[in-house]
Amino acid sequence: MDRDPTGAQGQHRHPGIELRLNDAGESEINRRLAARLARAVPGRGVAAPGAYFQLVLPRLDGRETAEALYEAQSDTIAKLAAAWAGPGAPAVRMLPDRLSLSGIPQSAGTGRPIGIAEADLGAVRLDLTAGDPCFLVYGDAGSGKTTFLRTLVAGVAATATAWDARILLVDYRRSMLGAVPEDYLAAYAPDLTAAGAYVQQLCENLAERLPPPGITAQQLAAARGGRGRTSTCWSRTTTWSGPARSRR
Repeated sequence: MDRDPTGAQGQHRHPGIELRLNDAGESEINRRLAARLARAVPGRGVAAPGAYFQLVLPRLDGRETAEALYEAQSDTIAKLAAAWAGPGAPAVRMLPDRLSLSGIPQSAGTGRPIGIAEADLGAVRLDLTAGDPCFLVYGDAGSGKTTFLRTLVAGVAATATAWDARILLVDYRRSMLGAVPEDYLAAYAPDLTAAGAYVQQLCENLAERLPPPGITAQQLAAARGGRGRTSTCWSRTTTWSGPARSRR
């Protein structure tokens, strides 16, 4: 059944077929016909624009029952595969259960390698220098937020020199201690006071880089390559606000 009313492409796709629904009011084909399927036999459904259909049992042993259906289906698939003389379908490529940074395929592109894509298992890169420089990671405890930060930091160190990239690390829970190579660590803030002071210093440093009034295009282009970049990594999703450090 192909139904995704909430997806971004759901409004543009054909509704496909519908088997029996618990709530006929959810039908995208014909609610009236869907309501008549409440006590229908298994495999009965509705197809667009509004016609009933009956699925066949996936078995070739002549039995008209759902008993031992899994074994019968496996036998059917084996017979079809043995009778097929053409090229076989490519194997389904699965995402690995565990992936290290060294296991990410080497490929050309900008940004830092952070993982692999489901579609082609190719490298996924995060480029914070093109477009929006802000990036947030949401997830429950144990979902991999800290691991992602460690991967990102390792990617920075692997693809840029310490002159080209520096990291200001805000780490209230100290879960990232030692994760940033010393040469790349601009500052380490384990609490709100240190974070405020270092961020203020960073703002002042960035303000000094603003081009002065009346600068020419040639001067601006020449000045852009003279200073490295500073990235701010904020570990964990817990945020602190106000002098009382109340959690949100």
